[in-house]
Amino acid sequence: MGDEGSEVFCISLADLMEAPRQMPLNCLLARPEDEAEECQLYGSLPEPYTSKSVQDELLSRLPWLVGLLLFLTVSSAILEYYDDVVQRHIVIAFYLTALVGAGGNSGSQASALVLQALATGELAPTIEDLWRVLRKELLISVGVAAVLSLS
Repeated sequence: MGDEGSEVFCISLADLMEAPRQMPLNCLLARPEDEAEECQLYGSLPEPYTSKSVQDELLSRLPWLVGLLLFLTVSSAILEYYDDVVQRHIVIAFYLTALVGAGGNSGSQASALVLQALATGELAPTIEDLWRVLRKELLISVGVAAVLSLS
């Protein structure tokens, strides 16, 4: 304890349990004056899932999904270019990448946001929250489907 360079850190059990979800250990141990810029990123929590409207969710997800649809359309164009190679396949082969990619991406978005809300305690595994999430995600999926079908 008498050494010049040694310091004692005290971390509460609550901080230690919450740390993996919020910040790396080196950020927890850093003194405020030594705090790295990366550590400051962990100071704010994302906007709560339940406080976002369907319209806000739709507008935040659509640019990514429309962009994905455009990129996957290029994949379909490449398959179409090599038509003679894939002639023995059914027509759906041209659209398979777009269908699989868009479905996987939109499902990943929804599940990641719901898991985040569960991890932060904003949602609980109750029937009430289940119906709230299902209703919201159904409305979002109808909106996404409408926009992507027009693209």
